[in-house]
Amino acid sequence: MTVHRPYWEQVPVPDDVARRIRSGVVRFGAGSLVLSLVAGIAILVLGFGLPTAHHPISGIAVMLGGISAFFHFFSSITVISGRSYVKNGQLNKTAAGKACRLLAVFWGGTVATSLGSCGLLAMVIRSSGRSSVLPEVQYTPAIIGYLLLLLVPCVLSAVNFFIGRHLLRPAT
Repeated sequence: MTVHRPYWEQVPVPDDVARRIRSGVVRFGAGSLVLSLVAGIAILVLGFGLPTAHHPISGIAVMLGGISAFFHFFSSITVISGRSYVKNGQLNKTAAGKACRLLAVFWGGTVATSLGSCGLLAMVIRSSGRSSVLPEVQYTPAIIGYLLLLLVPCVLSAVNFFIGRHLLRPAT
C-alpha cells in the first residue's frame, strides 16, 4: 500500500531572514489582530447607534460591516500562523504560498462585505422618507464617519496581504 503525502517544498533561508520572518509575522500579526477586534467592536456598536438603525435593512448593513472585520481578524490569524512555516533554517514554501493566497481571499472578502455594507446603508438613506412609517434620514457626520470606519478593515487587510506576502516570500 502506497501512502501519498502532500508535496512540501522546503527552501533554505539564512538565519537572519528566518528570524525576521518569525518575529515580523508575530509582531505585525498581533498588532493587526488587536486592531481587527477594535474595528469590529466599533463597527457594530456605532452601526447600531446610527440614525438609520430603525430600518430593518440597516441591521443587515451593520452585520456585513462586522463580517468585514471578521475577515480582517482571520487575515491577522493567517499572518501570525506564518511563524510556523520556518523551522530549522527551512521555509515551507508550499504552506507560505497557500497562506499568501488565503490572505488575498480574506482581503477580497473584506472589500466585498464592506462595499455591501456601504451599498445597503446608501440604499436605506436613499429610500428613507418614502414611507409614512419610516422617517427621512440624510447623510449626517455620524453616517459619513461610519462609512469611513468601514474602510479600516479593508485597508488593514490590504496591509496584511502585502506585509504577509513580503515576509513569507523572501528573496533569498
